[in-house]
Amino acid sequence: MTQLHQIQLTYIPIEDRALLRISTDDHCEYRFWITRRYAKLLWPALTRSLQSEGNVITQKEAGAKSALLAFQHQAAIAGSDFKTEFKSATPQTPLGDEPILLVRVHSRRLGDNLTLLAMHPEQGQGLELNLNNQLLHSLTKLLRDAANAGEWQLTIEIGLDPSSAKDATPSHGRH
Repeated sequence: MTQLHQIQLTYIPIEDRALLRISTDDHCEYRFWITRRYAKLLWPALTRSLQSEGNVITQKEAGAKSALLAFQHQAAIAGSDFKTEFKSATPQTPLGDEPILLVRVHSRRLGDNLTLLAMHPEQGQGLELNLNNQLLHSLTKLLRDAANAGEWQLTIEIGLDPSSAKDATPSHGRH
């Protein structure tokens, strides 16, 4: 079974969208475009999965759920490697060299520590990933960083209700 090796999500100013690159241990690379509109679809899917993790869902008070989720997020981010350069030494690109524009997303919990994330274009092949909680938290950080770099003015914070991923009140300067 092919395993995920690296994920990179980089905001590209000239495109005003983010490039998602996913490499696998069998030297394949998948490239996708994430627009502001898609980020607004993806964020609630990611946070719903994080909020349905066993320890979080058992909390009775919203404040406790939010605090536990924020703590888990910080712990997962601290244990992730965001410094290693993305390696792309002549990869195979099964979906083609050009990034694919994503428009549909679906996620569902497969267990206490696993989420299926399905990302697809309007037509054609997309990608389905099985992400453990560590990778899920890492992807949320990458998405938040890309949205902030693009000044997309989205409310993208861990610990908020997934329905709150909406346009934020415009602010001055960068987040």
